[in-house]
Amino acid sequence: MCSGGCKSAPQGSGGCKSAPQGSGGCKSASKKGRFTSPATIIFLFLAFILYPSAFLHAETRVKTVEYNFGGYYSDTDKASGAQTDFPTRTVKLPENGKTIRSAWLEFEGLTLSNVDVNPITIYFDAGTAASTARFTSVQYTASTNESISLFARADVTAVVTAELAQLAAGREFTAGVTITGPLSNMHTMKLYITYEYDDLSPVQVKTVRFPLYSDYTGKIAAFTGQQPAGTILMQYQADLPDMQSIQQQWFEIKGFRQNTTADGSVYLNIGGGVRRFLKVHSLQIKTAYLPDR
Repeated sequence: MCSGGCKSAPQGSGGCKSAPQGSGGCKSASKKGRFTSPATIIFLFLAFILYPSAFLHAETRVKTVEYNFGGYYSDTDKASGAQTDFPTRTVKLPENGKTIRSAWLEFEGLTLSNVDVNPITIYFDAGTAASTARFTSVQYTASTNESISLFARADVTAVVTAELAQLAAGREFTAGVTITGPLSNMHTMKLYITYEYDDLSPVQVKTVRFPLYSDYTGKIAAFTGQQPAGTILMQYQADLPDMQSIQQQWFEIKGFRQNTTADGSVYLNIGGGVRRFLKVHSLQIKTAYLPDR
């Protein structure tokens, strides 16, 4: 009998080649030893296919998150050079392996008198007060006797990076702005942070947005024509399947006032709650943009 395989059998000694068919010689035994069962073949194939998805993935990702610093909406306009101090916000980035790539503030507001804007100054600091100027413009506008929409950004990457070790637990920041020249109102401020992080971090934060629909059935997320004075309804649906907690939530509404016959007031009501006063628009300003957060 051939017990050691074809190659080890000496010629003429009753090795594999001389074994009669069906006698269990080496040739047939050799074939049986080379093949596995279909179940084993399928298992090896699946293991080969699944291996890359389980172990070969990117560990570092980049994203941008937003923090809303609120706004100033009042029937008392801000005087020239008077600082708007926005509410202090806690920035909490719980991920591991963070590297801040960039951080910036975004300011919006309205002028309300026929005077040049010179300058806009944006303040930002860690803590509960904003006293360090991070951006100062030159002359921003020339007066046109219109309500002018203001917009400016300030780079605060160095400020946020300096607090990197505190961001996992949460770090307070405060922002402020002054408009020199005209009266102003409707001030809003947001902070954007773009950073790298380890995507295996057990807790992660993200900013998500949901549209407000003027026509929920038709999924139209704006009014496409002029609206009469009165209550204007919009609807939304927030779907957050992976949510554990919320750091912030807010609505952003923008529009354009078209009224030359009377003063106008703007209010905001969310889900039947308390009506929130935003702004009185004087007859002297014929048209006005309406930014709000």
